[in-house]
Amino acid sequence: MGYSPGGGYDAYARLLARHLGKHIPGNPSVIVQNRPGAGSFTTANYIYNKADPDGLTIGTFGRELYGAQLTGGLGVEYDWGKYGWLGSMSSETHILLIRADMGISTVADLKSRPDEVVLGCTSRLGICSTFPRMLEEILGVKFKTNVQGYAGSTEIALATERGEVDGYSSSYSSQILQRPHWFEQEPAYVNFIIQGGLERSPELPNVESLGDLIAEADKDLVLIVDAGNLMGRPYVTSPGVPPDRLATLRKAFSDALKDPELLAQAEKGKRPIRPTLGEKAQQVAGTLTSSSPDTIAAYKKLFE
Repeated sequence: MGYSPGGGYDAYARLLARHLGKHIPGNPSVIVQNRPGAGSFTTANYIYNKADPDGLTIGTFGRELYGAQLTGGLGVEYDWGKYGWLGSMSSETHILLIRADMGISTVADLKSRPDEVVLGCTSRLGICSTFPRMLEEILGVKFKTNVQGYAGSTEIALATERGEVDGYSSSYSSQILQRPHWFEQEPAYVNFIIQGGLERSPELPNVESLGDLIAEADKDLVLIVDAGNLMGRPYVTSPGVPPDRLATLRKAFSDALKDPELLAQAEKGKRPIRPTLGEKAQQVAGTLTSSSPDTIAAYKKLFE
C-alpha cells in the first residue's frame, strides 16, 4: 500500500485484504503493509523491481503514476503496461476543493482571484499536481503555489484545517468519507470547484466538469490526465509472475469483488465498487503508455 493509513487507498486495500484470501486456493492470509514515500513512487518501484515474481506480493499505488513514465520523470523504474494487472476496485471522480472561507465556489470565481489559492499535494508527479496544472494551462486559472511532500490525502486535509493550504485536488469518494463533517455542516466547510473528465459524475450533477469548459482540441489531453481515474483503485503484481498464478490471482480478485460480504462492507463504508478487471485493465494500462506523440507532448508541458 503506497500511502499512509487512513486515506482512500488504505481503506480499499484493507477491505480487499479481508476477503481476497478466501478466493485463493489454500485460503492464505492477506496482510496490508503501508509503504508511503514519494507519492507512492517507492511502492511502485518496489513491486516492479524488488518483490519476488511469485505472485505472493500485490501492490496498490497512485493511479496516475503512468504520467511519470510518459514524461521521462527521474526515478521511474517501472513500465506501467508490464505489471501483472489484477484490475481496479473502482473508478473515481477527481475534484478540486477549496475551503469555503476563501469565497470561491466556481471556476469563474477562481479566475477572478489569481495568485491567492495555495494547494497541497503529495508529489509533482501526482494528479494532485497535474490536475491543477491542466486547469492553469487550458482554463487560464492561476494558483499561488502547490505545496508538495504530504504523505497522503489525510495529511493534506489536516493541512487545510490548519490553514497551511487552502485546498487540494483528490478523489470525491475519499473526501466524503475522510471528512464527512466538512459536508454535513451548513454551509459546507469546503466547496467543490470543478470535477475532472469530460462528463459530470452522477454524484456531482451540479459541479462543472472539464468537459463543460474546454475546447475540442483539448479533449485528448483531458482524457490522458483523467485516465488514471478510470483505474481509480489499481492492483498489480510484479512483472514475470507465472501465467497460471496471475490467472489465479485475477480470478480471485474478480470473485472477491462479487463477494456478498465484501459488497455489504463496501456499501456500509460508502466505498463504491465499480471494477475494471484482469485483461481489460492490462489493455488500458498498455494504451496509456502508447499515446500519440502530440498528446504526450501536451502532457509533458504540464510538468515544465
